[in-house]
Amino acid sequence: MKDSPLQQWIKNFNSHQLQQIMTMYAPGAILLPTFSDEMLEGYEQIEPYFINLFDKESPECKLTEFIAQRGEGWICESGFYTFSWGPRMDREFARARFTFFSTPAPRGFVDWANPTGWQIATHHSSEEPE
Repeated sequence: MKDSPLQQWIKNFNSHQLQQIMTMYAPGAILLPTFSDEMLEGYEQIEPYFINLFDKESPECKLTEFIAQRGEGWICESGFYTFSWGPRMDREFARARFTFFSTPAPRGFVDWANPTGWQIATHHSSEEPE
């Protein structure tokens, strides 16, 4: 069974490979990122955000829980994940809530880093309030 767009995104994020994470996003995707107060649109704005995030030491994302809703031509996945980074014995953690809204990838789109058949159109992620 194929991973959902969210599950594949987490695998790609944890690989620390920029191109693997970027292939998950549709060309005009919108990202409301966890660690920024700006709205990002399209590859030109989204890519620098992940370059900066991957500069942290050993960043990882662990899925805590999520619910997926599906309709004709869309998947919406919402829930919680935890980011961590830093030295093994002194990691920092940030628990966040998210929503991924994905639509079918263009016909003929095939990429080993995104075998789901979906691309993220909108991704909202914010740290949980304390």
